[in-house]
Amino acid sequence: MIIVFSRAKQLNGINQIKRTLSKNHSDKFFCIEDFFSLYSVLSKKKHKITSIFCLSDSDFILAISALQMNKCQIPVVLTVYHPKQWLTSLDSNYSRTKTKVFRE
Repeated sequence: MIIVFSRAKQLNGINQIKRTLSKNHSDKFFCIEDFFSLYSVLSKKKHKITSIFCLSDSDFILAISALQMNKCQIPVVLTVYHPKQWLTSLDSNYSRTKTKVFRE
């Protein structure tokens, strides 16, 4: 089983990955949306988990922490946003930093 870990709830492309995997491939992928659920699953089913797929850098850090707390050694993969990803939620109120980076 591969865990897809993302705490974000935005309707963007990265979270579309999470929704698609959990809907169409529920036999291989298990989606988790909060740290305590991740910690709990690692505590109970760590022998069934082959890897953790994190959809943001902060989720990656939390996944590493949960693994250390559970004394597990499971591979963790971090996804990277492509600049075009920001187009799906880019407006002037969304984030000045992201707006500036995207325009550059």
